[in-house]
Amino acid sequence: MTGLHTNSSSFLESLNAMHSPLFHPRVGFPGSHPQQSLTNASLMVLRQQIEDTNHEIINMLTQQIGTVFNPLIQQTHNRYQTLTDQMGRIVDFFGVSPVQNRPVPQN
Repeated sequence: MTGLHTNSSSFLESLNAMHSPLFHPRVGFPGSHPQQSLTNASLMVLRQQIEDTNHEIINMLTQQIGTVFNPLIQQTHNRYQTLTDQMGRIVDFFGVSPVQNRPVPQN
């Protein structure tokens, strides 16, 4: 449908197609059952089905994210713990005196 504003014949063809019996608002979408129409009740049922499906997708996505990221977080934590232990051994080896925390005077 791009370029409809510049090509009047394409615009007229698409306008005629929208008014064809296959694309009538009371009939439904092309390829659907010709007697089927959308009512408020059917739209509410469709909306509920979509919301249920969205919840299922979100739950599945959350589980997949947990499956991927939890081991990564644990591995990162283990590496930092190993690094901390190694730094402690280096401090012990060189005999560095502990650093005294002095409060910084504020003006």
